Amino acid sequence: NWPPYTVSSDSDLVANPALPGQISTIKRTDGSLQVTFNSAPLYFYIKDKSPGDTTGQGVGGVWYVAK
Repeated sequence: NWPPYTVSSDSDLVANPALPGQISTIKRTDGSLQVTFNSAPLYFYIKDKSPGDTTGQGVGGVWYVAK
């Protein structure tokens, strides 16, 4: 239900300079690069279908939208 947010390369990361935190990547065991925000890994919610969807907000009391 929570596929990781991955990129092909660190050079694919483009952040707004006003972002109040740091985006980066970590290497997963499968070799892919997962995007992180302030060292926390980021995921998509499988039921979100369009940009801006946030139906995963609060699921299980542990999953929250990165703002």
